[in-house]
Amino acid sequence: MWFSSGSPHTGASIGLPSPVVGLKVRVLGALEVLRSGEPVRVTSPRQRALLVTLAMAPGRSVSVEALAENVWGEDPPNSVRASLHTLVARLRSALGEDSIGTAANGYRLDVHPESVDVARFLRLIEVAERAGDGERDVLADAVALWRGEPVGVDAPGLVERYLLAVQRRADLDLAAGRHDGLAAELADLVARYPLREPLWERLIRALAATGRGAEALAAYAECRERLADELGVEPGEALRLLHAELLAADEPVSVPRRRELPRDIGHFTGRADEVRRLLDAGRAAVGRAVVISAIDGMAGIGKTTLAVRVARQLAPEFPDSQLWIDLYAHTPGQRPLGPNVALDRLLRAVGIPGAQVPEGLDERAALWRTTMAGRRSLIVLDNARDSEQVRPLLPGADGCLVLVTSRRRLVDLEGAHAVSLDVMPSSEALDLFTRVVGDDRPAAEPEASAEVVESCGRLPLAVRIAASRLRHRPQWTVRYFAARLRDEHRRLGELRTEGGDVIGVLEPSYQALDEDLRRQFRLLGLHPGADFDARAAAALADLPVEQAEDRLQRLVDANLLREPMPGRYQLHDLVRAYAIRLASGEPDRDAVLTRLTGYYLHGAGAAMNVAYPAERYRRPVVPRPHGAPPVEPADFGDAIAWLEAERANLLAIATDEQVVLVSRIVWRHLSRTNRLDDAWALYPRALEHARSAGDVSGELQVLISHSELYWLVGRLRESMRHSEQAAAVARATGDRAGEAQALAMLGLVHQQMGDPQSAADLYRQAIALGEDIDGDAGGAHVMGVSWSNLVWANWLLGRQADAYEAGLRGLDLARACGDTHGEATALGNLGYWCVDQGRYDEAIGYLERALEIARALGFRRAEANTLHSLGLACLGKQRYDEAGKHLHRALAIARDIGGREAEREALLGLSALAVKSGRPWLAVDWGQKALEVAYRFDDPSQRAETHHELGDTYESCGDIESAVEHWTAALLLYDEIGSPRAGELRATLERHVIG
Repeated sequence: MWFSSGSPHTGASIGLPSPVVGLKVRVLGALEVLRSGEPVRVTSPRQRALLVTLAMAPGRSVSVEALAENVWGEDPPNSVRASLHTLVARLRSALGEDSIGTAANGYRLDVHPESVDVARFLRLIEVAERAGDGERDVLADAVALWRGEPVGVDAPGLVERYLLAVQRRADLDLAAGRHDGLAAELADLVARYPLREPLWERLIRALAATGRGAEALAAYAECRERLADELGVEPGEALRLLHAELLAADEPVSVPRRRELPRDIGHFTGRADEVRRLLDAGRAAVGRAVVISAIDGMAGIGKTTLAVRVARQLAPEFPDSQLWIDLYAHTPGQRPLGPNVALDRLLRAVGIPGAQVPEGLDERAALWRTTMAGRRSLIVLDNARDSEQVRPLLPGADGCLVLVTSRRRLVDLEGAHAVSLDVMPSSEALDLFTRVVGDDRPAAEPEASAEVVESCGRLPLAVRIAASRLRHRPQWTVRYFAARLRDEHRRLGELRTEGGDVIGVLEPSYQALDEDLRRQFRLLGLHPGADFDARAAAALADLPVEQAEDRLQRLVDANLLREPMPGRYQLHDLVRAYAIRLASGEPDRDAVLTRLTGYYLHGAGAAMNVAYPAERYRRPVVPRPHGAPPVEPADFGDAIAWLEAERANLLAIATDEQVVLVSRIVWRHLSRTNRLDDAWALYPRALEHARSAGDVSGELQVLISHSELYWLVGRLRESMRHSEQAAAVARATGDRAGEAQALAMLGLVHQQMGDPQSAADLYRQAIALGEDIDGDAGGAHVMGVSWSNLVWANWLLGRQADAYEAGLRGLDLARACGDTHGEATALGNLGYWCVDQGRYDEAIGYLERALEIARALGFRRAEANTLHSLGLACLGKQRYDEAGKHLHRALAIARDIGGREAEREALLGLSALAVKSGRPWLAVDWGQKALEVAYRFDDPSQRAETHHELGDTYESCGDIESAVEHWTAALLLYDEIGSPRAGELRATLERHVIG
């Protein structure tokens, strides 16, 4: 063949392209991409890894081997080049087609090196070395490019070069007397790199140079403690000499009077954003009014650990005193510490003799404020109950910082900076687990380790307990421990050590609730889903929705419940396990569950009737139970929103008793929104249960739903089998509406398998049955569907006038019975037929209306199909730019929803566009991709059609040998399925072979 399998436009043949103007990539911190000043989202981890790897060498070729290693590590795909080609294509789609060039053995990022921060940083470092008097400013520019730890960058020595640059710039600032802000900057750095002695040395010099000798000595003491704890060594000679200089200074140094902060935990992990926010707030307290930072979160979330970490890092900023007091709000066996007692302890801690401490709360609070005036002090109030307990303990002095931790959100604590802690990200929780276990088992069993962490709900306390259990059981594998944690009912018992357990920390939070809240919390343990709204909570408790909403908000404030988005609530996995344990003894649990299940079934029916009214006749009616609130969607959007929000809960209630009902109610929504994974989880169980229970009506409807599911994924033989079974059941029971539905579905399968005559016969049988059925029983609906599908069968049979007439009748019936989805389908079918007949303007009229409806309904499969047809219509009118836009959009939607047939058609459309626009090499590339898609599912007619069109494409390229190869493959498949197109293709082959 005369063309290459890759793009012919390589740098070797036409020279390197000009760099893309306006594209900027930042990797010195979290990955950021800007194009013309606008952010570009690159969310795929592999695309991000690819981009970072290319960005480390802007404008230069990076080999396929290097890219594969950085993208896939030690587990590359079987076809690295093909997979990398696909990945590059998707990244180009995000960044711009001109952003990534193809080189001889790899790819390059076509940007100017100055547009990538890491390249600019390295160049500035080189410039600084010969900048003379300007060295400091150049280094400052280089350091300013760093926004945090580089993500995914594995450049040897890059962080080291950054730290050396910081140290050199700090030396120049110290020598020139530039001290403003230097100590704060260096304090941030030693927090990130606590074992790097040169940074500590410069921090101590900066503090001493600004007259903060006490803080300099405190910093040395902290550095020495860190080195001893982590490495078991003393500071190096440079630091020891500096320490001696401070002690020998003429001006005496005062040492902080009280340093009560607990030791920093040895395995502190993550929380970088929260630490930064608290450090910023803490440093704002220096020289200003008192600053309060309130850290809240559920039990075991790591509030105290975070407070310790932040307080120890801020300690040098508050040399007069660093105080710690536990207020015992949720400590088992302890009564919460009243403010009067707490003030007594605080006053004694700052030197007030016990005999001078007054008795009354107001007097003690006044003395506390007076004593703290003029002091730069840090006070940590740990384990607070509420704002009333905290408020009297606040000093009134400028320059003081108060850190408060509490399980409750202290929403009425005036002027507080609130930091609410959530569970750890998976990577940080896994890192914590690995560090606490302390051996190589987590690394050797990464999947099991990840499962353990998720079983712990990524709650730091639970992760530590789990890791400690494993640490002290060297004979256990991680996989064995993961299996023990899978049972939700025994999980809490597994998360227990001599040092504590999860139940022990949750119990005080539960006991602190009033009885109404305790009952609501217990009932939430009976909810089977992952999240819920106030109406579900109202159904559980037999309450008005407003009262249930109030209770949920109070549980949120108590950090026993989360509100990840407005109006949706979740229990943390371990809190849920605790609630389940409590709910096991609920006396009316059966009535509660019946009420909740009835609420969801009735609500689903109400929403489906609004969203899909034309198929109301197929859905069973479930009455709303007493005590359950109504679901009353105002319009299509409200109905879809409810169904999507509650989809997982509807699947969760689909137990053996309800699985058939759930399937019969929501099947159309799962189909229209392409929720095929949910359908696979539901239909097989529903069919089995309907048959075992002798539910013939349920069996019939589930068979039809199951047939459509198989059809959607291209498993046509299974689809045919289920449709035939449905038709047989319907005939045996005299269900003519059910028989019509089954025959219409069976016709669709025959059509897809390349047998349009059988399809047309089946559609007409369904239409005949529909004409005999009363309108309320769905006759108009099933006729409309069948007439619309008859467009395709007649078209394939060459009956073009009949095809057009069928399309118009299908459209009229869809509109008559309010089937808006059917209207979009009918318009799309008519539009495609008009394209094939060259009636492009008429086609565009039908298709633009179909696209408008499909988008309004969120009917993405119809949207993809319609965009494909619009692309072909624009192609016919030689409007190539519009055609490309429509076809690329169709391809993106098809891939997003997993619509392989729509993907194949979009790829073939792009192939046709490439032929028309004079790019035969690209046409072949699109056609080959379409063939790959066709072979992913069991549909010989689609394989045959794709081979046929690819052969035509090769012919247009002048490669007759390859064209004949694909035509031959197509002919074999046409003969296998008895397609009428076989004769036409056989004549084509004979002409070329004989010629």
